[in-house]
Amino acid sequence: MAHDHDHDAVTVTENVAEQRFEAHVGPHLAVAEYRRDGDTITFTHTGVPEEIEGRGVASALAYTALEQARAQELTVIPQCSFFVTYIRRHPEYANLIPTTYHPHQSEG
Repeated sequence: MAHDHDHDAVTVTENVAEQRFEAHVGPHLAVAEYRRDGDTITFTHTGVPEEIEGRGVASALAYTALEQARAQELTVIPQCSFFVTYIRRHPEYANLIPTTYHPHQSEG
């Protein structure tokens, strides 16, 4: 996991119309889907095609999405299990989650 912050190879863009962050890697598209409700953003699903797994694509999606949320001072609800794990690994984002929120491990 030495390349955890090596996001240079992956360009992430926000598709507001589709409510998702997107990362294109060759012909493949990885997404981090969300729901926006006022000042709250709920991350519902992260999908990375098998062909590009293990390249830090999901981490790049989470990193970009959480940086955006922090910049916009949004409250983050990580329903997606990947986001729960990512925030646990990167506690600097933990303060974006309301203290009353307790994730359910079964969702993903």
